[in-house]
Amino acid sequence: MKRGGGVVRRLRKALLLGPLAVAAIALILTGSPRPAAALDSEETAVLDLINQYRSANGLGTVSLNGALNNAARWMSEDMANNNYFSHTDSLGRDPFVRLGDFGYTFNTWKGENLAAGIDSAQEAFDLWKGSPGHNANMLNPNFKVIGIARSYSASSTFGWYWSTDFGGQEDVAPPPAPPPTPVPAAPAAVPVEPVPTTPETPAPTPAPTEQPTVTPAPTKAPRWQDIATEVRPWWDRLTVVSQDGSVLRSVSFLTERYLERRSAQAQSNGASSGDQRILPEQLWPTTFS
Repeated sequence: MKRGGGVVRRLRKALLLGPLAVAAIALILTGSPRPAAALDSEETAVLDLINQYRSANGLGTVSLNGALNNAARWMSEDMANNNYFSHTDSLGRDPFVRLGDFGYTFNTWKGENLAAGIDSAQEAFDLWKGSPGHNANMLNPNFKVIGIARSYSASSTFGWYWSTDFGGQEDVAPPPAPPPTPVPAAPAAVPVEPVPTTPETPAPTPAPTEQPTVTPAPTKAPRWQDIATEVRPWWDRLTVVSQDGSVLRSVSFLTERYLERRSAQAQSNGASSGDQRILPEQLWPTTFS
């Protein structure tokens, strides 16, 4: 919308509203940022001019924020379409409520600069720079992000309407997922000292029991055949004479040998059974030489 130079100069003071900048004190949960609409060439130029100005004054630059840019675009279009010029929008919201409704709910510094009646970035920047309050917003070190938008309506009083919204908090990316909890390694086996075992107490050995005395059965008299067999080796060696003493000695010798032999056999083989008595005449021949 073209106007004469004198008209524009007269309107510029009325079209630059007092800036708003406050530190929000209410703790509000952050919302998800919305993607910002692409800036046109003049809106991009305003961003460049503000960042060059901040850098020249030793301040960090501001970056475009989606939620703030959406709020600024809505505000410029609302003023153009509803033909008003105020920080309070057609819904009765101040800038800070409006920014929160668009998802910028950080508990941080917030501000807004408005302008109307001019269409170029340089003119808008010069208007804000020439106003102490607006200039303070552009050089506020607490601001980190910005939203910029302009809108035009031929049926409106001033034609072009500019909005810049500032914020002190960048969008925070969601924290990364925590790393998986490491599974603790199994502890190394520790050798355990063996528990000493108590030797078992041996069962007591029973005391030897006294063997019963076995009474031997009475030995029966040997048979004469056995006696004759036993004394035969010695009898054949004897020379019997007629003297009385020689016969007795011979008999005594044979008897002694017989009894010794029978005793040995009885111990090893047991006593022979028999019920015949031994007659003296069965121990030697009946005739003597």
